[in-house]
Amino acid sequence: MKKKIIFVSDIDGTLISDGNELSKTSKRILKELYSKGIQICFATGRDYKKLNDVLGDIEFKYSAICCNGSEIYDEESNVLNKNYLDNSKCERIIQYLEKLDVLYMLYTDKGNVVRGTKDRNTRLLKLGETKQGSFEDIVEEAKIYYKLIYANSREIFNIDSSGLNILKIEIIDSDVYKLIEMKQALENICDISITTSFKYNLEIQPLKIDKGSALKDLIDDGYIIVAGDGENDLSLFKMADCTIVPQKRDTILDQYDNIITCNPEEILRTVEEKAEEYDF
Repeated sequence: MKKKIIFVSDIDGTLISDGNELSKTSKRILKELYSKGIQICFATGRDYKKLNDVLGDIEFKYSAICCNGSEIYDEESNVLNKNYLDNSKCERIIQYLEKLDVLYMLYTDKGNVVRGTKDRNTRLLKLGETKQGSFEDIVEEAKIYYKLIYANSREIFNIDSSGLNILKIEIIDSDVYKLIEMKQALENICDISITTSFKYNLEIQPLKIDKGSALKDLIDDGYIIVAGDGENDLSLFKMADCTIVPQKRDTILDQYDNIITCNPEEILRTVEEKAEEYDF
């Protein structure tokens, strides 16, 4: 007896780009996949609210792995599990980040909190400069980062983490070498899981929590097709029967026999083709 087919996909950089909403074409193809009995799961670094913001109006059911595995939702939007960072660890991490004067976000069960900075625009422009091009290109990239960081988030100066249930901490900085140093230092401060979803961030979750561990909690068995583009998708690739990547991706994923695609629609058509091959 054949297993049920499960399509697990990252969102940013895989099914959408530049923080845009899922396209109408992608929604239509996903609806077709669902109507054929394919189970759909979105696995993202976003929280559940920000996931739904980019999905928009859709006509199919899906399960969700959010905050890189710290939150799990079933197809009826019921919370199956939430894993929080230890409060004492959060305090130590935040004390360290405050000394470095870096931009960070706390993903909590009461919404997202962004560390307030007086030089916010300067930091955004530095992030914009990571995309080489004209001044207009830099400004547009900075606007994308503004949306990514500040949309639906509270900006707070002098953050007090006591009393907060924190699912994930995200650090964003334009200096890649600084991020590498921070990762090494944070791993020495306390036992946590640290990954990245793009070149200029670090994402901190509870120890041994990742997208793969969440998927194990969510499903019993199945033929698993995974699409992703970043290091934080690696734990999913280890579980997959078939892996699909966009052309722009973290090279750490190239250790797998991936199908390389050009755009989100091609990713979804490839899922359709692989599902048909499996069912044949």
